[in-house]
Amino acid sequence: MNDINNDIRLFADDTSLFVVVENDHAAAATSLTDDLNVISNWAKKWAIQFNPQKTKNIVFSRRDREHPPVYFGLNGDEIDETDNHCHLGITFQSSATWKKHIDDIYKKACSRLLLLRQVKHLLDRYSLIRIYFAFIRPVLEYGDVVWGNCTKKESDLLESVQIEALPRVVGPYTLRGLECKCRTDNSG
Repeated sequence: MNDINNDIRLFADDTSLFVVVENDHAAAATSLTDDLNVISNWAKKWAIQFNPQKTKNIVFSRRDREHPPVYFGLNGDEIDETDNHCHLGITFQSSATWKKHIDDIYKKACSRLLLLRQVKHLLDRYSLIRIYFAFIRPVLEYGDVVWGNCTKKESDLLESVQIEALPRVVGPYTLRGLECKCRTDNSG
């Protein structure tokens, strides 16, 4: 696939083809169509199939202007345009914001926290801490180098999961002791 004119990124079985467009949307669409044809021919040559249901077209822009509709196809199947797409576990939005991704993380972390709450009385503190660090914290931190510039409101939403998890994991007595120690340390 050395004949690709635009940027392409490959990771395992995921492929992303993209172009940065300043003004000439028609030229960009033509260039992407040419590249999709190259990819299609390459796939036929090597007997590789791309899944048309997982292939999406997304236009990223912080501007509220409409872009002209463009047909993209791969192996005769139309590539659907979407407002958001999950790629390698991170949800990208056409508005170039992280709201949907943060909401998804929050829901996933809360559902895992609910499971932790249900087994809390069966486990010791050490096990609860290990479960938190193995199953909840990674959900909150995965890909944060990408979406770390989210809004304060979105960041606070994720922080609320950790605030709720703390007394469930370390226990209310430890938490009270921590609050007292902080007050003592700051009183000086």
